[in-house]
Amino acid sequence: MGIIKLPKRKAKNALEDKHGRLQATVIMFSGCADDQQSADVSNTSVIRKTTFKDSINGPGGAGGACTNSFLEVISQIAKHRKTAPTYSEILMEMRIILKEKKFTQIPQLSSSHKLDLPNTRIEFIKAKGSGRTRALLVGINYTGTSVALRGCHNDVQHMKQLLCSRGFSSHPDHMRVLVDDGAHPAPTRAAMVEALEWLATDARNGDSLFLHFSGHGGRIRDDDGDEEDGYDETLYPSDFKTAGQLRDDFIYRKLVLKLPKGCQLLSIMDCCHSGTVLDLPFEFAASEVNCMKKLEKQKSVFMNKKESHDVSRCRMQSLQQACAMAGLAVLAMTVKSVVSRK
Repeated sequence: MGIIKLPKRKAKNALEDKHGRLQATVIMFSGCADDQQSADVSNTSVIRKTTFKDSINGPGGAGGACTNSFLEVISQIAKHRKTAPTYSEILMEMRIILKEKKFTQIPQLSSSHKLDLPNTRIEFIKAKGSGRTRALLVGINYTGTSVALRGCHNDVQHMKQLLCSRGFSSHPDHMRVLVDDGAHPAPTRAAMVEALEWLATDARNGDSLFLHFSGHGGRIRDDDGDEEDGYDETLYPSDFKTAGQLRDDFIYRKLVLKLPKGCQLLSIMDCCHSGTVLDLPFEFAASEVNCMKKLEKQKSVFMNKKESHDVSRCRMQSLQQACAMAGLAVLAMTVKSVVSRK
């Protein structure tokens, strides 16, 4: 039997009711749209040419295309200037890197509130915040299963290095790492739920939070009428075969909805079908068409609700020229092998 889709008006009303209760500033980068698959790269040195001061292994080894394109953009821009990149710069540079490597996935950004993309710079720690930080990093290789990945442990290690270089504390009271490597707490469904609750517990005005997930994502039938496409997006814990998946609605209730006004959550979701996995109301897809429109308007342009455009009519060359005019570096590298994160 096919999916029974509720009328768009009902789905829209459910979303508006849900989003009307949002208080915190929540911003999420994801590696692909809800109907796309993200990818593992067998050797991330084809994407990442830079490392952080405390890097142990340096670039190379397997890793997620989304995580590593994000890390490369942040690192490259930090090498050439002191000011942090804008959200427009990050998205467009990620898109260029992925496109040049022949990835079809399109980076997405979603937010709890409207963002002035070209003029808002990323802040890992709020400049006028309390200084308190908390981070949850989850990397799942699903070792020993038929859906095993190779790079998720590396992604978490490198994201941890980035956060520590930006002022986050690695103390267990401030950072939790769930990895299925036998050395860290296992990222089971129960452990992920408890960790999401920990991330939100006692959050205050001025706090800076971070959530990174590297693993499998999925889609299952919507069960409460808040999805116009009829699907909920999900995260796969390490024991998904017995414990099940984590729905976007569940993550929203356990984490996003509990955060207070003045608190910031920045998230990187490196998994398939992750475009709206936090169920945030405002979206921007870094397609060629969208990036060109943002640049061509030559002024501050705010994110639109559920903004998306057809990308098939535009060529990468046009985007590269537009980015060059805007002073953005175009990174040209070659990809070796890819494994889909289904």
